[in-house]
Amino acid sequence: MVYVSDLEIMSGISSIFGTLFTFILGAIMIRKYIRYRERTLLLMSLTMMFVGQPWWPYAIDVILILTTGEYLSIQQHVLIGHTLQPFAILLWMFVMSELLWKNKQKLITIITAIFSTIYETVVLYTIFIDPSRFVIEESTLDYTYLSLFLLCQLISLIVVIITGILFFLGSRKSPQPDIRLKGILFIISVLSYTTAAIIDSALTLTLILLFIVRILLVSSSIEIYMAFAMPKWVRKLFLKEE
Repeated sequence: MVYVSDLEIMSGISSIFGTLFTFILGAIMIRKYIRYRERTLLLMSLTMMFVGQPWWPYAIDVILILTTGEYLSIQQHVLIGHTLQPFAILLWMFVMSELLWKNKQKLITIITAIFSTIYETVVLYTIFIDPSRFVIEESTLDYTYLSLFLLCQLISLIVVIITGILFFLGSRKSPQPDIRLKGILFIISVLSYTTAAIIDSALTLTLILLFIVRILLVSSSIEIYMAFAMPKWVRKLFLKEE
């Protein structure tokens, strides 16, 4: 039986609920896409679920530890937690180019695809060749990412922040209240996600900080859902529509 701290157990349990919640919201958005055939709904729902992928191995780890006493290897952790991350940034930029730079979408997609290929190569190298090159296991449920792996994560985060700000600024110019609301909800989601990512990576987590990070990540998914699915209750609450 491996030793895990209360903090690590809580991290795993919160990852289970966070993953389930994100998938439920994603499924609702996909259902709405099937009904209205709005492509950005489908792409953003997949992006949201893929962005939450790093939660998956922690959720599995805590289940394995509590039931079998075992946990995932570094290779398994990276396989389950990061193989879809490069596709997430590709989908993200496709949606952003669809909304902001339609005339440059092909070029943006090609550039992002090159970056995503490099990112995926680093992930696959870590899984199949040398996991110690890019990942250090600090404890049972705590991993530190190094060099190119960390650089790809940082670039992805910077891209999310910049495009989120640009989308928000562009939406402010629209005469349509729902577009302006979408921009506000979207930038709140981006800020929630980036704040959680910075706290998670830069600070030593305590139970309180873990709770804050998980709340921010869940709220980020809710805000994405509200911005792109924009259900009737959101329109009624913020736009005063009947």
